[in-house]
Amino acid sequence: MPRLKVKIKSQKGLERKLLNLRKQAQKIKDQEVYVGLYSDQGVHPTSGLTYTNLMGIHEFGYPDGNIPPRPVLRITGNSGVFDSQDMRAINKAFDGFFTSNRSAQQPLNLIGSYYEQKGKDVFGSSMLQETKAGNPPLIQTGELRDKFTYRTSITYTYKEI
Repeated sequence: MPRLKVKIKSQKGLERKLLNLRKQAQKIKDQEVYVGLYSDQGVHPTSGLTYTNLMGIHEFGYPDGNIPPRPVLRITGNSGVFDSQDMRAINKAFDGFFTSNRSAQQPLNLIGSYYEQKGKDVFGSSMLQETKAGNPPLIQTGELRDKFTYRTSITYTYKEI
């Protein structure tokens, strides 16, 4: 879990500042961002599989079908490990949040957008195994990548492209 550092530049109005800090912390407490694909995004028209099932095949592979794992979610960071670039994006999302009266949805959307783009950048990249003839994993068409999105625990709706 990322740490929070608070710098108080002035003692003037300290009690009010601390109350505002507490209010903002309560807004964001227990809120989450989810990144990936969702069951209500529908069914792939050609395969008849849901996009979540296709993502599972993509993520973990299907040895019987000669499909290697292409772990987009694990590379994106769904394992809860934050690299320095992730931490910069998270810190930027919360910049000024605790000293303002902004909605909690705003930093969550910024974090969700960051991880959505990070995930989309993994599709078809050198981070994944080469596509073998006969098992195109929807990389060429972009169908799976285009369905990759985020939700927040506040609205639990995903952003449509």
